[in-house]
Amino acid sequence: MTLLNFLRNRETTRRDEQQTAWQRYRELLERFADGMEVDSTEADLILEQAGKSESDLQRDVSLLEKRIAWRKQLDDGATAEADAIQADAAIERAQQAIEKAITKYQPAIDQALAVKQSSEHRRTIARYARESLSGELLDTALAQRIETLNRELRALQADRRELEEKTAGLNIDYWQRKIESHESAKAKLSTLDATSKAHHAKRIAEARARLDEASEKSRRFERELASIQQQMTAIERELAECRERMLLP
Repeated sequence: MTLLNFLRNRETTRRDEQQTAWQRYRELLERFADGMEVDSTEADLILEQAGKSESDLQRDVSLLEKRIAWRKQLDDGATAEADAIQADAAIERAQQAIEKAITKYQPAIDQALAVKQSSEHRRTIARYARESLSGELLDTALAQRIETLNRELRALQADRRELEEKTAGLNIDYWQRKIESHESAKAKLSTLDATSKAHHAKRIAEARARLDEASEKSRRFERELASIQQQMTAIERELAECRERMLLP
């Protein structure tokens, strides 16, 4: 055997060994990607023969899994294309079946459908654009101001609920009914029943004092509620302005 033939044979043998090592390594990748059990001794030998490290194995398995998923998506795309063709054919047959009945209105219907489809698409884009403009602000001061206003608004809402609860707890209607009850009972007594009249008069006076106190608090609470409402209105107006500014580039 000449040197040239020896070198050629050696190169052929080396390529065959490399190809065999690669094929076994590829099979190992596929078994790992499929979640199959693999003998560790066998795997170590295959890695050694292929000149691969553990990090190479992890990277290649991850890539193979991605490629398998991509291939499935590619195949599904071909199926989707066939489905679309079939769907188009079905639509065409249906349109031909009803064409005579709607010839007069078909152009208007087609135009309206096209406008509606375009409008829905644009509305979807607009909603996403609104969310994006509101969520990613260049003006950090504006974002901080909105956060401050929302915090102030929540505090005012809590104050308003507290005042409303306090107003309900004044029991103004109760004291009014109390006065009316004692006045009615007092009016029914004879002029000679001075003790009972005095008793009702005392209760009326006490109830009037409580009613006056409750009414004064109610008026104060109403003023405070009006002030809170005024502040809330101003904050809500500013928030609305801020939200409009959020939508500016």
